[in-house]
Amino acid sequence: MALQRVESDAIQDDAITTAKIAPNAVAAADIAPNAITNIKVSAGAAIDISKIAGLGTAADKTVGTAANNVVQLDGSGNLPAVSGANLTGVSTDTSAIENNIAILAFKTQAANDLAKFNLIDQVIDEYKDGTGATYTTAGQGGSTAADGYLASIYSSVGAFTSDANTQALLHMDDTGLSDSSSNSHATTLVGNTVRSSTQYKYGSYSSFFDGTGDVLKLPIDTDFVFSTGAWTIEGWFYPTSLSATRSWYTASSSNTAGWNNPSGTGAFALKFATNGAVIIDTEEVAAHTGSAGAVSINTWAHIAITHASGSSDIKVWKDGSLQSTIGVGASRSYGMTGGQPGIGVYDFYSSNYRQPYQGYIEEFRISTVERYTTTFTPNTTSVTSATGTATSTANTALTAPTTGDIVLLIEEVDAVAATLNTAGNDLRCAVSRNGGTGWDYVTLANKGSWGTNKKILVANNAAFSNSASGTDMRYKLEWANQAAGSAEVAAAKYSVTSGMLSHTNMNSWNAGQVVDGAITNGTGFFVAAATTSGEVKVDLGSSNNQTFTKIRVNITVAVNAAVWTIAYSDDNSSWTNTDLTTFAPGASSFGAWFEGTWTNAGAHRYWKMFISSGNGTGQGWGSEIEWYTAAVAAVAGHQVKVHATSLAWA
Repeated sequence: MALQRVESDAIQDDAITTAKIAPNAVAAADIAPNAITNIKVSAGAAIDISKIAGLGTAADKTVGTAANNVVQLDGSGNLPAVSGANLTGVSTDTSAIENNIAILAFKTQAANDLAKFNLIDQVIDEYKDGTGATYTTAGQGGSTAADGYLASIYSSVGAFTSDANTQALLHMDDTGLSDSSSNSHATTLVGNTVRSSTQYKYGSYSSFFDGTGDVLKLPIDTDFVFSTGAWTIEGWFYPTSLSATRSWYTASSSNTAGWNNPSGTGAFALKFATNGAVIIDTEEVAAHTGSAGAVSINTWAHIAITHASGSSDIKVWKDGSLQSTIGVGASRSYGMTGGQPGIGVYDFYSSNYRQPYQGYIEEFRISTVERYTTTFTPNTTSVTSATGTATSTANTALTAPTTGDIVLLIEEVDAVAATLNTAGNDLRCAVSRNGGTGWDYVTLANKGSWGTNKKILVANNAAFSNSASGTDMRYKLEWANQAAGSAEVAAAKYSVTSGMLSHTNMNSWNAGQVVDGAITNGTGFFVAAATTSGEVKVDLGSSNNQTFTKIRVNITVAVNAAVWTIAYSDDNSSWTNTDLTTFAPGASSFGAWFEGTWTNAGAHRYWKMFISSGNGTGQGWGSEIEWYTAAVAAVAGHQVKVHATSLAWA
């Protein structure tokens, strides 16, 4: 049968509804271009946004300035008013901008002074580097016009100093090759490990390993478990033989479980190959090797191994320059819980001293920070001298001047007003027209501020009377009464010895096991099931008060129902409780560390943990107890920094 065309005017309005159109019955090809226009679409019609291809995620958003709105420019192309509090990623530190503006204003004003005071010429110094001056126990810091300065602060190369990130520091100067960090970790010398004066970098000694089973052991401690965080292991090395692989640090050996290769989470070892390359063995029993030549025999080299938090590689630095980047695969943990670190050997279980190091080691430091990210000078430290002098180099005047003006931009670092103008004051200044053969000291006056704790010091029309006529123009800055600030000190484990400990009602008490750093089941002490009172006490000794704010206890074998309070005393008679009164190590689990903290209560000689409720049900063993000193905030030193100087003359 033939089909007939049905004209649109033969179709009653609303006769065809969506219910009468089968799915996919109308294809795009069936709709002529421009057949559906805006006028043919009812005002109430809606097409779901999911049915329209090509739209971005903002298509269904409302225009406005509220949450999840799309911001729309107005008719003039301007953004609508939005609260500054809603802006993210915008730095609020404008100090660098302020400093740059101040320097610019300083230069402008110095130029204006030439006309105002009928001056002929001038020199303006901003201290981006240390050129243009000579120094006596003083120096330059910063690298831009905004942050550069002169002060009685200078760099010195010498033995490392311990800071908040130092976990162990061995200068190798004493016979016990002891740890000089704030942790004071015990060291154990095995074999013929010894202090030697034959070779050394700083001081008069280093440590010597003869290559036949020598090792310097550090204790089992969480200080050496870095997980995926940042760390640096460094030292000065003088190998006397590279005829075989020479291991110099192990983080996975143990006295209770032997191993042939690093195995277990966090296990790793550091060593030198026969070609002098650094090798790191990691937990998947793989050796990752850097470039040859990190070390060579009979030569000192500073070697630093750094790891950035979460990084999949380590970096090898030789004498301050990046020597190798070693890929070790995915981000991994470093430092093995329960593993005992050792220096000078690959492993030492049952006297199995494999791949022993042969040679000298000095200034060995372990840190929980990536200390180096760019080229550096090894063992450089900042020194603040009480006094110092900086003298400018020559600037030649056209004719011999008779008067001069000098302007200084200074910063009072500790916010204490600087004393000025007299010998022995914080800062004074002199000018010379004959190259420093004679000096005329000026009277500096405070002429205003250029920022927080920052002042503008000026001396106008200073007469050149003590320096003979000449054209070699110079200025001199003199500091006195300067002092270094204190660095931030992190909370650190205090080295409590067995002789400091005593107890009441603790069973199987062994003070040495409580502080030996070894986590061993059934050692230290336990609280008997029916025990409802008892204590563990620390006597730090005369004139050795400490501020403790944290305790850690490792419970092994079983849970323990005892609840403890931490208290302190100055006379071992009158005790005061801290606000840690519900410390319950091992209350619901064991085989782990339990930590408690309390508000800083000051420094005291006697400290104790005592049972304040509960009892010893479960008889959990306390294998280790650690006491931690309080963190100390950094304190600014009394320092006056000079950020810029202008000297003009007439």
